[in-house]
Amino acid sequence: MAETTSVRCYIDAYKGEGGRQGLRLREKGTGRKVSFGEVEPAQAEAFIQSLIMGASSAEAMPDLMRENGEDDAVRVSGNVDFDSHEELRFQYDADLQYLCV
Repeated sequence: MAETTSVRCYIDAYKGEGGRQGLRLREKGTGRKVSFGEVEPAQAEAFIQSLIMGASSAEAMPDLMRENGEDDAVRVSGNVDFDSHEELRFQYDADLQYLCV
């Protein structure tokens, strides 16, 4: 049975393959990766676009990009299917929500 939880995250910008810019979510305070389970490509694209929009709002909401910033965050809520010290993985289902707060 899935566990429902909510975490505050920051957007982590990193260098991916070939030097390309990547964005991912990490939990504020712990730095562990926050991910989603199986996601259809169209749904993944919508999530990636929300990360890009959040990162482009860093001037107005600078703590979106800071691990320990307290003012701004991406709040992710939903059903958890994997929880470890390195990663918190949510199910990509109707209960999943992510919102800049």
